[in-house]
Amino acid sequence: MLLLALAGLFTHSLANIARVDLGLRTDSLVTFTVEPSGNGYSAERSRQLFDRIEQELAAQPGVTDVTSSMISLLDGEAWGRGVSVEGRPPEGMPGDHAYVNYVGTHFLSTFGIPLLAGREFTEADSEGRPLVAMVNEAFAERFGLGRYPIGRRVATRGGGAPNLEIVGLFRDTAYNMVKLPSAPQVVTPRRQELDTSQMSFYARTAQSPDALLAAIPRIVANVDPDLPATNVRTFASQIRKNVRADWLLTTVAGSLAAIATLLAALGLYGVLSYTVAQRTREIGVRLALGAAPERVRAMVLKQVARMVAIGVPLGLVGALLIGRLAAALLYGLAPTDPVAFVAARLLLTAVVLGASYIPARRASRVDPVVALRSE
Repeated sequence: MLLLALAGLFTHSLANIARVDLGLRTDSLVTFTVEPSGNGYSAERSRQLFDRIEQELAAQPGVTDVTSSMISLLDGEAWGRGVSVEGRPPEGMPGDHAYVNYVGTHFLSTFGIPLLAGREFTEADSEGRPLVAMVNEAFAERFGLGRYPIGRRVATRGGGAPNLEIVGLFRDTAYNMVKLPSAPQVVTPRRQELDTSQMSFYARTAQSPDALLAAIPRIVANVDPDLPATNVRTFASQIRKNVRADWLLTTVAGSLAAIATLLAALGLYGVLSYTVAQRTREIGVRLALGAAPERVRAMVLKQVARMVAIGVPLGLVGALLIGRLAAALLYGLAPTDPVAFVAARLLLTAVVLGASYIPARRASRVDPVVALRSE
């Protein structure tokens, strides 16, 4: 009962995670990372390399959208900075913090992130041009920018004068973790940033993602044979990796619960079958004296009822205690979630009844004459 209840809790938690609205499209999207700084690339050569990789990706058959970002989305990485916002005290206030990312053009359209106001980055947003940025809804709300922050200025260097003009407002999305609520985000064009030691690329394809995955090492080798492409995978698999611990907990708890339930069913069946065999003469006498078969079945099932009356409450108490300790691992539900406990109890009841039905039925069909003669 304890293992079934815990498995129910983790399964319900995983189902809640699967229903999380990430704010972006994940289908038919592949991703990989390159780190040219490890090969001695300068900042200028790195920017040129990133441009060439994007061009090569866009030229592949079936590829419909290509973009990039310095922080790989939903890969567990995070980069936060203190920010300054136009109209707020220069020294900032407690909590003036946001997640930052450098991204390529078509970032929002590639991920299917709705643009709520303003515009997305273009090729013209490059070095030497006016510095621009896009922010999400949580950022605009946190810093009191309203529903149309276009034209306001921010800085991501902590305490510096606001020098980035907001040109776009986009819908809240997940940043680094599936289970974390959306936080304030500010993104800037990667072509306007000097320090871009690594870059993650994303390509959406109208064909099989497997074909594009197989082509990525060749695409990168065409640009630089000595530069490896790492973390080559579909974006959906990257999300699954992000919640791998939850999958592992659910799998382990479910497997242990299944094994324990199977052993309980076999144990009950064996014990009751042995009991019926040992009491064959007694059952035969009862039936010979006029006892109804239903009474005999009830006599056998009564033994099971005692086990259930003791085991189920003890298992529930144990599950409640352990569930409270594991509360931090659950998402979107309390450790006392009634759905998990009711489901576990119903399942265990069904298993117990199934395991005890055959021995009880066999006991009610004992032939009194044969039972007495066997003695």
